[in-house]
Amino acid sequence: MWSWEVPWQRPEWWIPIVDRLVQAGVTHWAVKVADGTSKMNGPNLAPAAAYAQAQGLHVWAWGYVRDNRFSNAVQEGTLLGQRASAMEANGVILDIEREWQRDDRAAIVQLTGNVRRTFQGPMYGSSYSTVSLHPEFPWDQFTPALDGWMAQVYQVPAAEWALRSYTEFTKLGKDVILTGIGSTQMGSASDTQAFLQQCQALDCCANLWEYSEMNDLMWQVVQSFTRKGGDA
Repeated sequence: MWSWEVPWQRPEWWIPIVDRLVQAGVTHWAVKVADGTSKMNGPNLAPAAAYAQAQGLHVWAWGYVRDNRFSNAVQEGTLLGQRASAMEANGVILDIEREWQRDDRAAIVQLTGNVRRTFQGPMYGSSYSTVSLHPEFPWDQFTPALDGWMAQVYQVPAAEWALRSYTEFTKLGKDVILTGIGSTQMGSASDTQAFLQQCQALDCCANLWEYSEMNDLMWQVVQSFTRKGGDA
């Protein structure tokens, strides 16, 4: 489950978030810690991460990162890695989207190299739902530096797009986790259910965007999925 904003200031504000994730059977929590060269969600997320990990959750730190035309890849990679290390995250996610093009090889090396230098753990990329529809994106340059991909599958029919996404990303030779609709602004509980059912059929770990935009029906779908052995 992805989180955009976490009320980090007081434990009584973030403990209920973790407790709900655990109650639903969720196994991992992705928390935004950086946007470019700026910190997100406060100066210290370690207490929230430690509490979540004590409840059995894997905590991932994620940041939206841009190339050198829009930001500074060295500083972005260093900040993201340092933030992930400070909270003792189980992994780090690079949210890499439209800013990255095929001529960004140097910035990709700078970004991923500085994350690796400052954080010891798995590093995944999160980007478009399909490889084939985005030939302008430097898949071949990012993939060797990553341990896996978290594709953003927000299209419907959810099951069809999940299958297409999984099929394309597995060809890159890295681990694949699919992120689907967990937002009333993007779709319905039926879309969430179709996505999760396809992930279970594929034996693929599932992720959902985004915690604050879930409704009760979506939470019921997630709980049903995890009770049947699904990994979310």
